[in-house]
Amino acid sequence: MFDIIDVFTREIVGHHEVLRCRTKEALKALNEAVENRNIDDIVLRTDNGVQFRSREFQTRIRELDISHERTMVNTPEENGYIESFHGTLKRCEVYRKHYRSINHCRNSIAEFIDKYNNRRPHSSVGKIPPAVYHKNILNNSVSGIKFIENLLNKSY
Repeated sequence: MFDIIDVFTREIVGHHEVLRCRTKEALKALNEAVENRNIDDIVLRTDNGVQFRSREFQTRIRELDISHERTMVNTPEENGYIESFHGTLKRCEVYRKHYRSINHCRNSIAEFIDKYNNRRPHSSVGKIPPAVYHKNILNNSVSGIKFIENLLNKSY
C-alpha cells in the first residue's frame, strides 16, 4: 500500500493498494497526490524503499519539482504522520474486518479513507475532518489565517 498524506491538513491525498511494491505503483500514488493538490514547494518524505530510490521515481519527482527527503534506515518515527495514519487504518478498519476478496479489501479501505478525509474529526486540525479543514482554508470567505486563528482560540 502506498499512501501520501498532506501533513498540514492530515488529508490522505494519494492512495494505491498493491500486491507488489514496485516503482510503478509508487508513481500512481504520487501522481494522484499531485493531481489532488495544486501547490508549490512540495516536500515528499519516504523511507528508503528501492522503489523510491529508482531512477524512474527520481526522474518523476524532478519533473514535478518535488523535494525528496528519505528517512534514516529503520526509523519509522521520522515518517510519523503516515505511520500514525496506518495505525489508525489498522485499528479502525483492517483488524475489524474479514475481507472476502482483494476487491472487497480495496473497496473497504477506499471507503475508510473517504470517511477519514471527509467525515472523521481529527484532533490535529481542530476536531474537524481533514478535507473540511482544507476546504475552509482554501475556499472559505474567511482567510486561511483567520480560520486557523479561530481554531487555535477555541476552547475544548
